[in-house]
Formats: sequence, C-alpha cells, structure tokens
Amino acid sequence: MRLLTSNGGQSASFPCGHEQCDAQVEATANYCHQCGWEVAPPCPICQERRFILDPNTSAWCPKPICRQVTPYCKRCHRCLEPGTDLCPICNQPPVSLLPQHVGRIPGKSGQDWGWKPVSTGRQTQKSTMRERFAKPLEEVQTVFAAHGRLYVWEVVHDGTAVMHEVERADSDKKWKLPNDFRAAIHVPIQERCAILGRFAIFSLPDRFAALDLVTGAVDGEMPCGKPFAQIAWLDHWVGWVRDESRENDWRMQLWIARQPSAPVWKPKAMLLFEADERSEIAPWGPMLLHRRRVYWATRYGAVCSLDLREQSEASQPTELVAPRPKCRRVWFCGEENGVMVIREEGDRAYALRLSSGGPEVELYGLRGPLSAAYVVGNRLIAVGQAVIMYDTTTWQETKRVACPPGHWIDGVLINDAKDHWVIYGLLQECDDTDAPWSSLYSIEFAPVALSLIAREALDAVRIVAIPSDLLLAHSCGVVYRAKDQQ
Repeated sequence: MRLLTSNGGQSASFPCGHEQCDAQVEATANYCHQCGWEVAPPCPICQERRFILDPNTSAWCPKPICRQVTPYCKRCHRCLEPGTDLCPICNQPPVSLLPQHVGRIPGKSGQDWGWKPVSTGRQTQKSTMRERFAKPLEEVQTVFAAHGRLYVWEVVHDGTAVMHEVERADSDKKWKLPNDFRAAIHVPIQERCAILGRFAIFSLPDRFAALDLVTGAVDGEMPCGKPFAQIAWLDHWVGWVRDESRENDWRMQLWIARQPSAPVWKPKAMLLFEADERSEIAPWGPMLLHRRRVYWATRYGAVCSLDLREQSEASQPTELVAPRPKCRRVWFCGEENGVMVIREEGDRAYALRLSSGGPEVELYGLRGPLSAAYVVGNRLIAVGQAVIMYDTTTWQETKRVACPPGHWIDGVLINDAKDHWVIYGLLQECDDTDAPWSSLYSIEFAPVALSLIAREALDAVRIVAIPSDLLLAHSCGVVYRAKDQQ
C-alpha cells in the first residue's frame, strides 16, 4: 500500500483500480477524474495520511503518533477502523492488507491474502537455497511475517534475546528483548506467535507477552500461566492458558484481547471462562477465528464455539458437534458463508458444514493421517496419503496428486495466478546416517503436477510466505531461493 502525504509527495501516476475503470490517476489526486472513485481514502485513525492500494509498499501509517495497521475492504480498498464488521460502503467483511504468516493461519482456508511469490513450481530443474542473514543465527525461537515484514526471534550465546526485522532484501534492523524472553518449548515453533494489529503476542514458558512491533517495547496486560494455544485475526486475539496456581486443580482458561485503540494503545486480555474437562481444548489444539466467533475441538472430539461479541466472565461455549470418542483429530476450514469441520476417525476422513446443518459426508478415497486441509470456493483440498481435491457441492473427487515423499512439516496454499492455486509443502526425511534433509515441493492442480523445488541438508521447521518469496526457517537461520536462480 502506497502512502501519500496531504500535499502529494509523489509525481508518478497509478491505475484507478475500480472495477472496469482503466484511468491513470495522478499521485496527488484523492479521487479518480474519470469514474469519481475515492482512490485514496484517509487513515481512519489519524485522518491525515491517505492510503492507495499497492502491495509493494508498507501497510503501516507513517505518522509517528499513529503508526497503526488497519483492516481494509478488499472491494473498495477503504481502510476501516479496528472492530468494523462490514465496510459501510460495500457491506463486505474486512481483510488484512498484507499477509500475516505466523503458523496457525486462521482457518487455513487458503484465502488470497496477496501472496504473489516470485518462486513458483514451474521450472525444469531444482534450485539451491541461500541463507537470509550474513551470519548464522544461534537459537531461533520463531519466524513470522506481519504486515509485509519478516521477523526472526533468536537467542544468542550470552542468553540475550534479539528480534530481527526485515522489510526489504537489503535491510535488517534488530533490537534487544527482555532477558526472560524465551519461547515455551512445549509450544510448536509454528504456533509461538500471533499478530494483533501492531503487536505480536508470544508464548513464553509462564505467560503470554505482547511486543509492540513499532517501538520494540513489551507492553499490555496479558494472561499469566502456562500458554497452551493461541490464535489472532484482524482485531481479536484468543489464547488458552493452563492455570497451575491451584495445587492438584489445574484449570484451562480461555482469554480474549482486542486490538488496542486510542487513547491507550495497549492490549488488555480478559478472562472469558474456565473450561471443565468436557469443554477444554484438545492437546492437538485446532482453533479457528471466523466472523467474530472462535471454534475449537475438545479432547473427546466435540466441537465448541463462543461468540466473541458477548464478552463477559459468565460466557459459556456452545457445543456444536457431539463428542466422538474414536475421533483422531479435527481440522477447521473457514468458508465465505460458514465453517467446515474435517474429522479423522481411524484412517478415514469426514466433512461437515456447521452452517448448513446437513449430514456428515465421508471423503471417499482419502486415507489418513491428514497433514493439512484447505477450502477455496467450492473446492476442498486435503493432504493425506495423497493430495485430493473435492467438489464440495457433490463431494466428488476432481483432482488427485501423489503426496511427496517424507514427513509433512508445514505447507501453505497460494494463489499463484488467476484461479491457479498451488500448495507449497515442506517435508523432511533422513538419509542413511539419520541426518535430516528438508525438501520444498510445489503441488499444482491445473494441470496436475508435483515438482521438487529445493532439497537441502538442514532441519527446516516451517515455511513462511511473504509477497516476494517463500522462505524456510530452520534451527539456525532462514534460507530463501536465490534471485538469479528463479
């Protein structure tokens, strides 16, 4: 998104971008001279800066006293205030302007969040990976992308915690974190961070902590206890904490925080409820944030939900799906009009739409264990012993691709071109000496193709998607595809 000052500041023109209008608008203009569309609506927080959609630049308002990241309407490109349910002009739900890749993608629904990576699977030979940082990192705690920037949290040899911030290929800013900043080792590296506006919420061994990505300060009031799971999307954060303050009476607690607003720019978490054994989240911890509701699976295979707009300590969850004792795991996928639940039972999988109230459908031909599930329009893509695409109107199999060899570590679904969806999968296998090897594959459906992009002798732990490329995080750094090999 391009940022303009009130007196312009740029001389180049840009396309209007409204529906079928092909006019070129001067950079100093706020309205299109041809169709009258407001091409540069003001920042809803400070009302002074004007925003123009451009995925190649920053999403942050540069005014020092503002520096906020606001959701925007994907149709009219108007920036909206945090907490807005629908755009007042288009009546469309807000989305995030630039990708937020923290591991636990809300719903894993494969929505097009603007990822247009230079790296694609359409190539005839493998490529090598290069280290992102000149010096190897020592102990990576987590890697995530937020609002067009890449962040790496590491601990160096003297015990100091450091945060690296990368906005461009030639930039690397870093700052020191508090001495007790260590990641909770019981939380997977893919799920140690969630993004709430300008704050990154981290899972520490004994609490959640909010880091201001603008000032680098740890601020706000977040819950104490053993972090178990967390998720955030737009202006809501939800986290599970195990309260161990009462001996032999540990309780799981669900906390909520909203994106902070004026005059106090600090997140403040509030306890929603203490869960009993029947409603506490399962150890594998799937969660989904969708239309101001949070969904989770219990240890007995039930699905519970809670409306985040009804915030009080008397809030109680609603059980949407009865317990299934034989349930192995539950996956959530957010759809435009509801939520889909994918349930594993033995080596079989079943799909259920919570909004339609229809029957549960077996996904014939799919054999587990499942590694990932995505919903795009009326297509469901499930990764099991094979990667299968289903038509969710008839539940018939439409495409099938062989699953790459190795153990599935992480994956991301990206709209590589118009209506051309590609899954980038990170897999790991060991050689004869038990040394780890990590492989990056692309899985395409039109036409069906499986391509090996890179294979490196490193212990990769996750894949991170940013607008310019795909990166692999490993225990001592971050690698990326070299530009001269793309």
